[in-house]
Amino acid sequence: MVGIKASCADRLRSGVFGTVVGRRWIALSISVSLVGPIGIPLTCAAGASALFLSPASAFARPPLRDEAVVWYDLDQNSIAEPVEREPDLHWDAIKDTFILPPRRFLNPVLFVRRIGTAFGGDHVKTAPNVNAVGEVPNSSWFTNRIGLFSMSPEEAAAGAAGIGGAGESGPDRSGPWTVVSAKTQGVTPGFNIRDARGDTYLIKFDPPGELGSSSCAGVVSGRIFWAAGYNVPVDATVSFRREDLVLGDGVQIKLKDGSRRPMTEADLDDILGRVDRLPDGRWFAISSKFLSGKPVGPFNYYGTRADDPNDRIPHEDRRELRGLEVFCAWLNHYDTKQLNTL
Repeated sequence: MVGIKASCADRLRSGVFGTVVGRRWIALSISVSLVGPIGIPLTCAAGASALFLSPASAFARPPLRDEAVVWYDLDQNSIAEPVEREPDLHWDAIKDTFILPPRRFLNPVLFVRRIGTAFGGDHVKTAPNVNAVGEVPNSSWFTNRIGLFSMSPEEAAAGAAGIGGAGESGPDRSGPWTVVSAKTQGVTPGFNIRDARGDTYLIKFDPPGELGSSSCAGVVSGRIFWAAGYNVPVDATVSFRREDLVLGDGVQIKLKDGSRRPMTEADLDDILGRVDRLPDGRWFAISSKFLSGKPVGPFNYYGTRADDPNDRIPHEDRRELRGLEVFCAWLNHYDTKQLNTL
């Protein structure tokens, strides 16, 4: 996932919301009272004596000082190129379904913490990546948007593309869309296209009999996630006709047995014939603009990435990923496995 973080970051650097400083830990000052032989705490006895022997000015405390508030986490230092991760889909499903849920009750540390809740404790430790006011700083994971700054309805509706940005309304329409690859397996087939601007998009259709269900929900949810501060691709709903598509040169199609062969116009027609159409004959789908850069695999929702020195905080402890659970529950976004991240 990547997002547009320059606007908020620039406002922070310019001093709109405080000075950007390095991360600091707050040290707590702890006072220990020693009990004297007659049962009176020595600190109390000393304080009582000082009350009569010292002038009032001696009790003046140092003035309160504001704690520096960190609004930008510098976690994008240059590192050696990580090796691309390719998690196994089947093992991921087994782990998330059968291994991790029982672990919440069988792990002795978590078990003791749960017992502590009966005495007013909390079985989940505080997220370590919050600043002095309990907020999440800007980082490669998260960018403060509507939580700190005003946002117009037009900005929220534009989402990651920005108002008038490339992809806000889908691929460019000034020329045909060139099909560069295809997805033929699964419930929802689709393909990748390149528009006249040279941008690449994933075109994905709704399940049969549910035209507009997942595509419209995906676009609306993406706007909400972006406004909340998360990194999302540029998505839009699109409609098109068959004559808007041309098959690119050298496109390969993957067969059920894993082999590949050159894709033909008949293959493209077969994909389109398996999905529903609008009453006027057009196809309706969601377009997702490809992100810039080189993918190195998804991130896991647990632990850290060993080949990324910038990845220092266990993902299950990150405040923004904990908050993501709330947004996903609200939007009924249940397919949040690591294979759907980048």
